[in-house]
Amino acid sequence: MFKRLLLTTFVIAAITGSASAQLRTGVKAGISTLYVDADDMIILDSVGAPEYQLGVANTKVGLHIGFFVQANLGKHIFIQPELLFNSQTVTYRFTDIEDPATEFLKDENYQTLDFPLIMGFRLGQMRIGAGPVGHLFMNLSSEIDDPVNEDQEFLNDHYTTSFQTLTWGLQAGIGVDIWQLHLDARYEASFEEFGNHMIFYDRPYSFGVKAWRLFLSVGISF
Repeated sequence: MFKRLLLTTFVIAAITGSASAQLRTGVKAGISTLYVDADDMIILDSVGAPEYQLGVANTKVGLHIGFFVQANLGKHIFIQPELLFNSQTVTYRFTDIEDPATEFLKDENYQTLDFPLIMGFRLGQMRIGAGPVGHLFMNLSSEIDDPVNEDQEFLNDHYTTSFQTLTWGLQAGIGVDIWQLHLDARYEASFEEFGNHMIFYDRPYSFGVKAWRLFLSVGISF
């Protein structure tokens, strides 16, 4: 709660502190690609015996949409707070330890409300900036505890999740403003270990690495 209040205060201060600056408001949307370079991990059953090998099979293109405010402080400094709804899907591969030929692919879709605050320098129409980004967890849609078929349950009632309400990362990138059109390409590094929301048989798990993402966005100001 404190971190959410701190971030909101920071954004409001940035906007109100630049009340005399040139302000642009608009909408933006785009895609993102998630990258995770992680080794597989072993999931233990209720008695501590290895049951599945779990790895990241692939990640699907994510989507985001929302609003932005761009404040130009003079000719060369800008501040750009944003509010974005983001959706990202990851496909996990489960391999049966006792029968390695048996594999299951399971999707999880994560939905967050993101709060990037980008600050940087303007060189003509080009922007170069970086700043913190907060991710407010909204919803999870998971197939992991779904039955494989009518005869076989798969981790049914043995998989739970525990998400932090607010997590943090860092974004950096470049942008171009062409009249009312705004283009952005950004890199985001997460401060959290990937998969740390997973709990199997009441044991917490994590892949032990941090994920990163590439964002491409198009915005229109009013």
